[in-house]
Amino acid sequence: MKETTTCYCVGGLTIALRGPSFAESRFLAPFRCEEAVPQIEFTVSVGHPTLPTGLTALKRTLHTAEYLQNGRRLRVMFQECSEKLLLTQTEEAAGRYRVCLEEVCLPLYDTNLVLKLLELPKLLLEHGGIFLHASFINDRGRAILFTAPKQTGKSTQAALWQRYRGAEIVNGDRALLRRVDGCWRAYGSPYCGTSGICENRALPLRAVVLLRQGKRNELRPASAREAAAAFLDGCTYDPETQTEAVLDAALHIWREAPLLYFACLPEESAVVCLENALRDKV
Repeated sequence: MKETTTCYCVGGLTIALRGPSFAESRFLAPFRCEEAVPQIEFTVSVGHPTLPTGLTALKRTLHTAEYLQNGRRLRVMFQECSEKLLLTQTEEAAGRYRVCLEEVCLPLYDTNLVLKLLELPKLLLEHGGIFLHASFINDRGRAILFTAPKQTGKSTQAALWQRYRGAEIVNGDRALLRRVDGCWRAYGSPYCGTSGICENRALPLRAVVLLRQGKRNELRPASAREAAAAFLDGCTYDPETQTEAVLDAALHIWREAPLLYFACLPEESAVVCLENALRDKV
């Protein structure tokens, strides 16, 4: 099987995927970049994953387990309802991983699936990149993120801004946030849920809006507790090891950028209400 190296830039970080030439999903293609020194690197082989000896168990869920081997972390995935290994992922050095994928699943693999299996969002968090479930719009060169529980209206509000203010929807489901040179920036991501909207953009963060459905438009600054709860509910992370990093990011954004609680109507008046509030912010 032909070996290739493909690099992607997500959140301003370079990810290198070395190994078989997997088909590339259309959502990941906009994030391809020239080969460079990567912050995260995967060396992938296809075969029959096995567990080495001398492991110390760290944790186990229904489909995954983590071990320590000579001070290095080993993560494995199991086939559903069995102990058959589908993947082994060994951390060989900081940001460097060696991966073996089960050969029988080869017809299913594309680059997007492979990076999901390798839990890229959780690895990016170790480099300061936090994935938030949100509709991400570009309003005149600045990012507004609408985050909410499912079916609470984040896609509706993004569509209203597109319709009435000509805003661009960058991603319909997830944005990546990183603090760069002392300022928070929002980045498009290759994960867009069912929206199919997946643009590669990087913009300074204007605001994060915690949406709720309301009988009228009610907008106020979110409390620190509300910010923490929204990020813990809306981010992709390992609760056992990364909760502190998520809380730290939530509190930094709460202090440094408008983080607003907005109970609103699904109509243009909601756009006007938020627009007026942001006009008064720095």
